Amino acid sequence: MQYIYKAILCFFTIFLFSLIFTVQSVDAQNLGRVEQLRDQMPNHYSFVRTGEQSLRVVVLGTVNRPGSYEIRPGTDLNTLFLYAGGPSQVGTRSRNRTPEVNIFLSRPQEGGRRIIYSTTFSAYINQDVDFPEMQDLDMVIVETDPVPEAIWRVVLQVGSQILSVISSLLVILWRLGYLDRR
Repeated sequence: MQYIYKAILCFFTIFLFSLIFTVQSVDAQNLGRVEQLRDQMPNHYSFVRTGEQSLRVVVLGTVNRPGSYEIRPGTDLNTLFLYAGGPSQVGTRSRNRTPEVNIFLSRPQEGGRRIIYSTTFSAYINQDVDFPEMQDLDMVIVETDPVPEAIWRVVLQVGSQILSVISSLLVILWRLGYLDRR
């Protein structure tokens, strides 16, 4: 009977350590997300000389350098998108699919903001397009739909965790002598 209590105590000890390790792993993932959000906090960039006339525009979303921009009059969406560093890598790229990136240009008009131009990143790259010139207080929004994680990876992760717990339990029972065939 004493061996059963030891086995149960060992099993729960391993279970608690596994649980603590999993919680720390989740916290580390959340910390990575917080750092990613911190890196995407708006900054101010100026592409004009002191005393030159400028436009104030904002770039939001999944770009490498989101924030507010001071640009010269006559700057088009393509140039501003290049200033912002293009789309940041969000999601997992695969051979079959890449994340869908959508670009929107919002402009203040009577009655509120309106989207006056939209395109996908693949059309932006592959088509010859006349990009609109930026105006004061324009807003560029870049949205990225990440590629969903492959289901087989999730199944393998869960399966390996279950197999790990079962093998740990079997090792404990073997070490305590419950699996000896004498």
